[in-house]
Amino acid sequence: MNAILSSLEGRRAKGQTASYRPEEAARALNALYWYDGTLDDLSFQIDDRGASFRITARFFKDDRSKQRYVCQIHCDEVSRFNSTVKTSEMRENARTGNIAYGCLKGNTLWVHLTEGLLEIDAGAFRIVQHGSCD
Repeated sequence: MNAILSSLEGRRAKGQTASYRPEEAARALNALYWYDGTLDDLSFQIDDRGASFRITARFFKDDRSKQRYVCQIHCDEVSRFNSTVKTSEMRENARTGNIAYGCLKGNTLWVHLTEGLLEIDAGAFRIVQHGSCD
């Protein structure tokens, strides 16, 4: 994880949710080393409080890392999401990496997958890191 995300993560204990102002969320999400990440879980919840989306994935710290760390991306106040995922390609690339790229533009998180795409419009984004990426 690079210096931007590390400094944001340092504001809280590992395993706890960090809420970021919109510009901090954009910096933190755009600072992730998305390439060759692995998507582990997606969940969508809707209740009286609104809609939320959770992505659980594993990322390398950088292009020299040998081990991935687990990270959850919480998308709150979701107004819309769109996805297309070819599950056979996701399974086939689960070990080598089935995430190609991701970024936050405005209030939309884009996650480009092997033969797929997640697009999530949300009012708030939070990152939870589990384990060390050092």
